[in-house]
Amino acid sequence: MRQGDRAELPTVRDASGEEICLAELARRGWLVLFFYPKAGSPGCSIQARRYASLAGQFQSLGAAVFGVSPDPPEVQCRFADRTGVRMIPDPEGRLARAYGVGRRLGLWLRRDTVLIN
Repeated sequence: MRQGDRAELPTVRDASGEEICLAELARRGWLVLFFYPKAGSPGCSIQARRYASLAGQFQSLGAAVFGVSPDPPEVQCRFADRTGVRMIPDPEGRLARAYGVGRRLGLWLRRDTVLIN
């Protein structure tokens, strides 16, 4: 995906099972999706905590922020509780493929951030 490309904006479920309409969020403001390989790993924890620390700034800009990884919902839910960031499980890689987020070593998602307006 490149700057200016039209983004696929499906309805998904967050780690706790709540339905999220990405298209509706994008209509209201910015949508930030940060992709990471493994919930709870040291690097991913630092990444998620950094987004959590910027939550007030994102909110003041009208941005909704979500972490996305291939981990199952129960793992993502615990990670969301620890980091304070809403998480979207993407075990089949649907969002990763839609936004052109590659895989590292064929197994894990690359760290990548997609900004949608």
